[in-house]
Amino acid sequence: FFFLLCLTLFSTKGLAADFYWTGKGSSSNYNVVQNWALGSISGGVPTVVPGASDNVFFTDGAIKFDVNFNQANIVFNNFTASSTTSNYNYYFTAVNGTTKTLTVNGVMNLSQKASFISNSTGNIDNIGALILKNAPILNNNDLGVYIVFNSGTNIKITNNFSAMSIIVDNGTTLDLSNLSINLRKNTNVTEDTAGMLKVLNSASGIKLTSTILNTETIWFVNFDMAKSDFANSTISIHGGAHSWTNFIHNTTFATFYRGLIVEKADVILPNVIIDNVNNYTNRTCSIINNNNLIINNLTVRKTSVYFDTNNLTVTNLTVDKGYEYTFYGTSTVTTPSSSPNLKVTNFNFNSSSSGTTKFKSYISG
Repeated sequence: FFFLLCLTLFSTKGLAADFYWTGKGSSSNYNVVQNWALGSISGGVPTVVPGASDNVFFTDGAIKFDVNFNQANIVFNNFTASSTTSNYNYYFTAVNGTTKTLTVNGVMNLSQKASFISNSTGNIDNIGALILKNAPILNNNDLGVYIVFNSGTNIKITNNFSAMSIIVDNGTTLDLSNLSINLRKNTNVTEDTAGMLKVLNSASGIKLTSTILNTETIWFVNFDMAKSDFANSTISIHGGAHSWTNFIHNTTFATFYRGLIVEKADVILPNVIIDNVNNYTNRTCSIINNNNLIINNLTVRKTSVYFDTNNLTVTNLTVDKGYEYTFYGTSTVTTPSSSPNLKVTNFNFNSSSSGTTKFKSYISG
C-alpha cells in the first residue's frame, strides 16, 4: 500500500513514474485515468495520466488494444510496446486540420507489432506527427503518421520500417543506411501530401548509404552534404505527392506532383526510379532542382514527367514510350542556352514499352 501511495504521489507531483496501459476505462482515449495502472499491469489506478517525465508501457494483459491519442500535444519519456499476444493500434484523430502530435523524449521501443494510424481529412503537414528525439527501435512496424526528427543530434535507425512520411529538421542527421524503407499514403487519409522524405535546415543531414527507399516524394529543401551520403542507394518515387494545380508550361496536363525536389544543395544520386506502380490517373510526376543535381541512373516507367531543372546531369536515362516528357528551361526564347539545363549522356527507351512519345519544351523569356 505504501509503495502504491508513493507512486501515486510521485505521479501527481510530476516526478517520473511507469504507466501501464490496461484499457479498463470507458473509452480508448489516452486521457482517461482508468486506462492506466502504476508500476505494473496489475498496479493501482493513478490520479493523473502519464506526462513528459513518465514512461509508458503497452504490454500483455490489457483488455483494449486501440489507443486514441486525442489530445493536441502529448509528451512521454520512454514509450515501450512489448505485447506478445496482441497488436496495439495507436490513433491520431484530428478534424479540420487540427494539430495532433506525440513527442517521445526518451526512446520509442516497438519490440512487438504496433501500428500508428492517422485518421483525418485535414492537412497532413500539421497532424498525425510522431516526434522522436532519439533513435527508435521500430522492428518492421508500420507507422502511418509523419515521423519528425528535430533533436539536432545524430540519429541512426537499425530496423526496417514503414511510415507515412519522414521530416528531418533543426540540424538533425538521420542515418537510414542499409535499410529498406517504405513511405506511403495511409489508406485512412485523403490528402495527397503523404509519402515523403523531407529534409529541412542547412545543418541537417540524411544518410541513405545502400538504402532501398520507396516513397512518393523526395524533397530536399536544404541540408548539409558533408553530413549526408547516398552511395549505392536506390530511390523509387511512385508517382509523386503534393499536387500542384497551377498550369504546366507547354503540356497537356494541368496538374503535376512533386517527385524529386532539390532546392538549395548540390546532390549526386546513384539510382532513381520514377514509376506509377500505384496506377494513379492523370498524374504527372516531376523533377525540380535549383542547384546542381547529378543522377547516375534515372529510369522512368509508366508515367509522364515534368522537368523544371537548373542544372541536371543524367548519365543513363531510360524512359517508357507512350508518355509525355516536358522540359522547362531558363534561357530566352530567341537565344537558347548554350548550357542546357538537362544533360544526358546515354538515352534509351524501355524495350518493352510502346506508343507515341511526346517531348515538349518551354523556354522562359
